[in-house]
Order: sequence, then C-alpha cells, then structure tokens
Amino acid sequence: MTTVTHETAVEATPEITAENKAMLAALLDKVVSTTVPFNQLEDVEDNVRFRSPLRGIPELAENLYALGQLQNLVVYELPGKDKSKRYGVAAGRRRRCGFEHLVNAGRIPADFPVAVKIVSQSVARMISLAENNQRQSMQPYEQIPAYRDLVAEGRSKEFIASVYGVPVAQVSRMLKLANASPRLLALLAEDRISLEQLAALTLADTHELQEQVWDAARVDWQRNPNNLRQAITKAEIPASNPLVKLVGLDAYEAAGGFVREDIFSSNNSGYITNPELLHSLVAERLQEKADEVTAQGWSWVNVIAGDYSYSEREKYGRAPSELREASEAELLQLDTLNQQLEELELALEDMADDEDENELSDAYQEAEAKRDELAAQIEAIREGMRLPVDKANCGAVIYIDGAGQLVVLEGLKTQEELKARQRAEQKAQAAASGQPQAAKAIHSEKLVTKMTAHRTAAVQAELMQQPHVALAMMAHRMAAIVFCSRYYSPSVLKVDRSRELADLPRKDETIEQSPAWATRTAAEELWRSKLPEGFEDDLEWILAWPQEEVLGLLAFCVAVNIDGVIGRERVTQLDQLAKAVSLDMTQYWQPTVDNYLMHVNKLRLQQIVAHEVSNEAALQLTPMKKAEAAGRTEALLAGKGWLPKVLGGAI
Repeated sequence: MTTVTHETAVEATPEITAENKAMLAALLDKVVSTTVPFNQLEDVEDNVRFRSPLRGIPELAENLYALGQLQNLVVYELPGKDKSKRYGVAAGRRRRCGFEHLVNAGRIPADFPVAVKIVSQSVARMISLAENNQRQSMQPYEQIPAYRDLVAEGRSKEFIASVYGVPVAQVSRMLKLANASPRLLALLAEDRISLEQLAALTLADTHELQEQVWDAARVDWQRNPNNLRQAITKAEIPASNPLVKLVGLDAYEAAGGFVREDIFSSNNSGYITNPELLHSLVAERLQEKADEVTAQGWSWVNVIAGDYSYSEREKYGRAPSELREASEAELLQLDTLNQQLEELELALEDMADDEDENELSDAYQEAEAKRDELAAQIEAIREGMRLPVDKANCGAVIYIDGAGQLVVLEGLKTQEELKARQRAEQKAQAAASGQPQAAKAIHSEKLVTKMTAHRTAAVQAELMQQPHVALAMMAHRMAAIVFCSRYYSPSVLKVDRSRELADLPRKDETIEQSPAWATRTAAEELWRSKLPEGFEDDLEWILAWPQEEVLGLLAFCVAVNIDGVIGRERVTQLDQLAKAVSLDMTQYWQPTVDNYLMHVNKLRLQQIVAHEVSNEAALQLTPMKKAEAAGRTEALLAGKGWLPKVLGGAI
C-alpha cells in the first residue's frame, strides 16, 4: 500500500478548542456518508497518528469481518492527474489497515466498498487532530472494571485489546488485578497503592490474605513490591530456579504439584508451592544420569544437587593424560612452531619496552595474535597425541547449571590426588636439579613496587602526625648505627644524605593524586615556610623553638626518609611501622581495574571474590573475559575494605 507525503503548502490547522470541536462535529454530521473502493485509500501524514505504531490489527480485522464497519473513515481527495481518484485517510488509519489485512488474506476483494465521509484537506486535518486530542489513556483503576465487565458479557481478550488499542498481555494483567480485594482496588483509585504493589498482592489466593499482608506492612520499605511478594511466597521456589527448569513445570504439575502464577513477572512465571515434591523429582533425574555415567566405566561419580560453587570446583581437577610418542612429521612441525614462537616472544619483549601499556600499537597487537595462533597450533598437535584417559582411575562430576541443564565433567581427579602427583613430580625435579622448585609469585615485581610505594606514602602521612613514633624510630635507627657492627641494616628509615630520598612518584605516577601525597605536600610547604633563612648553619632558632614544634619537624623529616618500596613480597620493617602508627590502608588505597585487578590473573580475581563475597559470585567470573571480570570484581569489592597481603590485608 502506498504512503502519500505532501510537501506543498497547506492551510494551517486552527487550534482545536471546545468550540472548534463542536463546529467540526456539526460539520461532519452534515456530510453524507458514501463508499469508495478500498484500493483507492492511502495513509497520509495529515493523520495525527501517521507515525504511531500499529497494534492489534489482526484482531481488529476479525471484528470488521464479523461485525462489519461501524464507523466511517474521514478522507479527502488527493490531487492527481490520472483518471482514478485517490483518497487520503485522515481519521481511521487502524480500520484501513484492518481492511488491508483482510485484502492480503484474500477474504475481501481489493475494491471492497469502504464507508467514508469525504471532506476538504484542512477539515480532515482538524478532525484527525480533534479525534486523537480528545482521547485520554484509561487509568488502571478504570481499565480493571471495564475489562472485567466485557469478559462477563462474553467478549474475548483479543476483542477487548482491539477495541482499546492495547496489547492482549495488558488486558490479561488487568483482568488478573480484577481478583484483588475491593478495598485494595479502592486504594488504587485513590492513588494510595501502586499498580506494582497491587500486582504483588494478587499472588495471594484470597482477599483476606491480600489485605492481611498489606496491613502488616506498615512502613515504606515493607511495602516495596518485592518485599510484598516475598511475604506471600517466602516458603516457595521461583519457577525461574534452575531446579524447576531441570524438571519442567509440566512434569511437576503432572506429579501433583501446584504453581502459583505471577503474570506480572518479566517471563510470566510463578512459584513452586511444593518444594519437597520438586526436590524429589530432581533427585530422580540426577540418579538416572548418575547411573548412566557410572555405566560408562568411571571409577566414581559425584552428584552435586545444589550450586556447583567455586569451593566445589576447587575440589577437582582434570586428570593429567599421557602423550604417545610423536611421529617424525609431528616432531619436525613442533620444532618449527616452537622456534617461531620463541623468536616471537623475544620480539614481543623488545616491543613491550617501547609500548604504552594503556595504548598498545597495532603491530604489537598483531604480534600477540600471531603468538596466540602459534601456541594454539602447538596445543592442537599435542592434543592429537593425547592418549584416552584411564576411566578406571578417574571420575566424573554431575551438576545443574544456571539454565537447568545437567552438565557432566569427565576425566577428573580429586585435588588430593592431583597434589600428591604434583609433589612427586616436584620432588623428582628438585632431585634432578639439586634445587627446590619455587612457587610462582602472586604479584609481579612491578605491581609489588607500585603497591609498596603507595603503602610507604601512607605510612609517611600517618607518621607525620605521630611525633612520638617518629622519635622512637629515629632513636632506633641511630642506636643501630652506633651499636650494631653489621654493615647492612634492614631499617626502612634512610638517614644517610648520600642516598636520595625515596622518589615515590617514579615508582607509581598515580601517587601524586593520592590523599597520602597531598598530606605530605601540604606538610612540606608548612615546614619550609617556618624554617628561617640560613637555618642549616645555625642552631639558635631550633633551640628556641617549643619542643612541640621541634618534634613536629622531626616527625616530618623522619617520615619523608621512610623507604619501604620492595619488588618482591616479604616481611619488612615497614609492616611493624604500619602497625605502630595504626595505619588504615583502606583510607589511602582501594582496588581498581587500573591499579590492581587488571595486573593479576583471573584465578586470583576469583580467589579474592570468593574470600570477600561468596563462592557463587566467584563462579560467575568464570565465563567472563579478563577485562569484564576485573570490572565486575571492582564493583563487588566496592566498600568492603579489601587489601592484598602486601598492603596489610588477609590474602
């Protein structure tokens, strides 16, 4: 069907006042109704609802076909030079689309006579504006009784939706609310209860229970829709639960279970009212699967009825499988790929020294992609050489995922078995090399340097405000110099002027934006302003100072000479000093994507989240990419005051 757009100048539409509406109604009454063939009607922009979405057209078409056309379309003749006339529909666009639906379905001919009233273009525009201007959306408290009465008369939901121009789902929801307590419906009309609150209350089967739950919720937070819903369904299980998805609502109901519907939920789900029956059906499904997997020859099968949490996952690992001897062709291919990979790794190390870690060049990214491709080819060859896992010495785990699907993990060993094997291998390696194998550090040297620089700045800031600790620290350092014969002293207080002060911003440029550095800068400006000219050559000024001032200056000078920056995690005197000044490092440092979380691996992120939040939250990081997992971890740790062990934390 063609849509007509007029770009020629037309007469301005007058304001649709009450007088104008009356005038238009009288004018339209005088126009004689006639018919025009359907194929001469077109949509035009003069219709106020020209760009509005169309809904319920198939239902409206059925009404037109069954009941006939009850209201004329308002049209005007379109300008044109061809002999056949064309008419623009200014009022009645949905009805025209209903006829179009019937024509396309072959139920009426294309030249079907449609009842219209033909007026001028300017009058047509005014009538369209007046007709749509006077329509106001019905409020929920008006829709509920109106829809209920129509259903009582035998009207279908589809019919009601087409008449009022609303989705069928909206009609269903309003009819559900018709079962609400009359007292609560009266509150809705008075705007003393919201539609969402009323919808939550309709989960209760009786008016008495609805009113009881509402009256018991006396404060605002208790009347939150979610809290009202929980008050009714607290002993029930949502139909969106993975256990319900596994069994299926049909199977649950066939076994005698009842589902409390919640048509206001996003997926029209509800609640399982018989948890015992559900768990019994779940156990049956799990046992069936366990029997099937056991029959395959695995030595053990563990079934997890609840969540396969992070702590559960930690109990198992993939069993190391043996490799067959490589063929000559495979050996040659592996040698070539390994040589290319080694050369590429060296090239990447050289490139990394010149790269900005926040803006990696295209060449660097291409080299990384090529490295990953080579590694994947090597892994594929090795996988092809892998011998089948010995089922007699391995097991399987069965669990239910978030989508309600049974997942089987095969070829597993317990962590105890894996650790025993690992200890044996490490012992053999140590015996061969003559040295024990060192465990891989959690944090890189660069990251430890950055974090301990921040901790040093924080200790400095606290020490400036505690002269008694600074005095003790200075006395301790001088005593070590005077009485200790060791050449090297482990003190973090460096008082040898031949050595420069710790340049913390060079360790981590973000320190200059930290609160600790702001404290140091302000203190330095204060003490510099108090020192007299030529102070370094004169003692009288400091001898005349109050002891409080002298101690304050001492505290500042001791503080800025503290250097606790290290590159490898270990216990230092800075730990003791942090304890002495009661350092709360969370006031100076919080874990973010940039300063920590993107610099450790994803397993470390899961370890932190499991420790600080929950195993379930840690498990959710598994399918995420590194950047997404780091961002999610930052959000989960916000406000929790977590610190890594190197900054005084627990792990």
